[in-house]
Amino acid sequence: MRGLKIVISFVFIALVSLLSAPRGHALVHGKVAGSASQTPNAPGKNRSNRKQGDEVEGASADQSERNLRLASEAADHFTDRLLETLDFTEVWNEMFVSDPAIRDKAVLDFWAASGGSKSAEKFRDVGQSSPLRGYLVFHNTFTLGLAAMMRATNLEKPESFDESRLFAGIRDLPEFKAAEKSADGLAEMRNSMTPEEFKEVFNKTVPPLERLFPIMRAHLLEHPGEPGVYTSNLAYLKGLRAFIHPEIHHGLVESGIPEDKDVYVVEALFFRLYFIQTDAGLKLIRIDTTFD
Repeated sequence: MRGLKIVISFVFIALVSLLSAPRGHALVHGKVAGSASQTPNAPGKNRSNRKQGDEVEGASADQSERNLRLASEAADHFTDRLLETLDFTEVWNEMFVSDPAIRDKAVLDFWAASGGSKSAEKFRDVGQSSPLRGYLVFHNTFTLGLAAMMRATNLEKPESFDESRLFAGIRDLPEFKAAEKSADGLAEMRNSMTPEEFKEVFNKTVPPLERLFPIMRAHLLEHPGEPGVYTSNLAYLKGLRAFIHPEIHHGLVESGIPEDKDVYVVEALFFRLYFIQTDAGLKLIRIDTTFD
């Protein structure tokens, strides 16, 4: 199975996982980044690196409840912006806290959770910006795959999935074929690779996908799919949120947030979103996926 087909199958498995979850119960979460074995950032250590307006605020009990409601609204905004733009990078830049240390930790924890600490180290070895670059490529690929699924398949009947209808009209473009060929390298990224091998695969895999994204994005935004399918799927996915309750955590030590700061955790689509209150409003500090 070739590169982009692997991604589409990955999206399909995630959809089946979501749609088969018992009503009234939260989804079973995938492996959570930032396990206890990892060394957390010291609370407040990077406070001086935050841009003005991103300073973390404390909250009273009443404020916390209000912020929890606001976090649910922010999660809806995250979903709306992601499906409106089909651009994870744009939404990340809009909604993630500006503190570079928290951003860096979130990205490295994602790779550590996905492939172990050695995987995170090898991304860093490729280049200073490579962990974030790979992170954004993964999530943009997933976002575009999900958008294609929502346009082509009735999510209430996932057995009706027809892969041939995905990306119809752009499959024959040279950019698509180049990305499909190079994306096979995603499956080759293993902890057993030497840093040099990992760097070679990364540099062959990532650029063709980045070149394909705007083409896929424009195509999907111009072609809503079969009448009513996308809007019906969107309403269905948003309706599932009613069965998943937001949470308040007292700090998130693995992300460098001390216990006296509230963290608001909300699920949206296939993401678990972690918000903190800042002078600039609620901002994301971490994004986990919510499927096995």
